Amino acid sequence: MTHSVFDLNDQHHSLEAKITLNFGQIALALRTMLWQQCFSINLSPIQGQILIFCLNHPPQRCRIGYLAKEFSLTKPTISDAVKTLERKQLLSKKNDPDDQRSFDLILTPKGVETAQKVLSFANPLYDLVAELPEGKKHQLNLVLSQLTIHLKESGILSSQRSCVSCQHHHKKSSKKIYHCNFYGIKMAAPEIRLNCADYLPLPNQE
Repeated sequence: MTHSVFDLNDQHHSLEAKITLNFGQIALALRTMLWQQCFSINLSPIQGQILIFCLNHPPQRCRIGYLAKEFSLTKPTISDAVKTLERKQLLSKKNDPDDQRSFDLILTPKGVETAQKVLSFANPLYDLVAELPEGKKHQLNLVLSQLTIHLKESGILSSQRSCVSCQHHHKKSSKKIYHCNFYGIKMAAPEIRLNCADYLPLPNQE
């Protein structure tokens, strides 16, 4: 028998369906909060996400191709959003001296100020998580980390800057213990980094 989280009977009786639907509701809440925050300052959601990304990452990662992979969008879609941000004087382009076809996206002072306004969109969810008992936080982090790792390893989620696609990363045979050759440390699933500054992509991830 085929199961579906959208089947009302499954929704009422399947714990798996209820959990999956809750993930969907949380994702919807995040999208809604992002949309509302961006709309209040005359931005589209993708424009807001680009500003947040450029605020928190080095220039060499703030490029059209990288952003397209980051947000699972086409390069033309990202290019259109970048052009709009340029017109609004929130972004500027800096040519790569080694490759005239490439350029870094740099936030203007106005862009930095705007990005700082946008990134607060997730604070309501952060505050709810902060109210959980410490034990539940650790349990939740463990489960979410395991699910995220699986989704990244299976290619469903982008694994840019994540341990699972990093040259420094080595998974032990137990599949529960990971090792970072860069820092020389062992890590369990909850300690896996999703956004590491020292990330070095595998050849097939570049």
